[in-house]
Amino acid sequence: MSIRNLWIFLLVVLTVASSTSSFAVVIGSGTGAGNTSAPAGSSGDLGWGYVGMVNGGSGVYLGSYGGANWVLTAGHVYNDGGNRNFSINGAVYQSVSGTGTNIAGLDLYAYQITVASGTGLSLLANLSLSSASPVPGNPNSSTLSDPLCMIGFGRDRASNPTYWSVNTTNWTWTETNSGSANAVGFQELSSRSKRWGYNYADQVTTVNDSSMIQTTFRYSVNDGTIFSTQAAVGDSGGGVFKLLDDGTYELAGVMVLVTTLPNQPANTAILNNSLTYSIDVASYRSSILDSIPEPGEFWLLILGGGFLAWVLLRAKTQN
Repeated sequence: MSIRNLWIFLLVVLTVASSTSSFAVVIGSGTGAGNTSAPAGSSGDLGWGYVGMVNGGSGVYLGSYGGANWVLTAGHVYNDGGNRNFSINGAVYQSVSGTGTNIAGLDLYAYQITVASGTGLSLLANLSLSSASPVPGNPNSSTLSDPLCMIGFGRDRASNPTYWSVNTTNWTWTETNSGSANAVGFQELSSRSKRWGYNYADQVTTVNDSSMIQTTFRYSVNDGTIFSTQAAVGDSGGGVFKLLDDGTYELAGVMVLVTTLPNQPANTAILNNSLTYSIDVASYRSSILDSIPEPGEFWLLILGGGFLAWVLLRAKTQN
């Protein structure tokens, strides 16, 4: 049995036991050192300007809602004991204590940051949130659907691949040469970078009672773009952006975990086997928006409160 087929069989059993939180995304193309500046093209920066660093992971700036500025990140990043400040483009935005809100019991938190008017993040439009889950794509097909751009502050990878001979009976991994290997991948380095890469959804499925977008760190395909991207340590809380037909993009997912094969060497990404799971934003869009007050609702509350105070004061004066 091939490693790939055996992994499919074991996935349900191993998802919880062998999943790891994901800390630049690892890309399969070239030496892996590219994609460290905003993507160029007709679709703009594909979400690059919204993804920053939070604690030991990543986060996504949502925009200004209810007179406050909000960041979305993985729950385990929010709760790891750091100061939750949001770092992006050389600027550090202070977190607002006590504003953290868990989203629908998921590994997902929204919280406020302080943004000065007229500068930096305040100049960005509110990020569009997907209302429909990404349509799975087949990289080996001529018809591809809903390409995704994954962006995070994770570990870099080694420039050259590592080859292993894997005994799938006792799951021992032995480094070898390409000629005798049945698994190939990349070592992750201790250095980190902000990086982007393309991929497609394998499926939208349920993992840990959460609706998740599943992507595979697959071999490169010959379709003009490399759809081979994997989350690494530091990418948790990073964004998965769906590219739309009209040239715009929207937030489709938030990276939260990576699955590994049994006894897989630590901090490695295995081609055609390593899977990234991202919380599907479309499935929880209403919960996210309910957790951060809409601008209209905020001002209605302010005006309503002011009107009520005026009525009470007028009544007291007349009495």
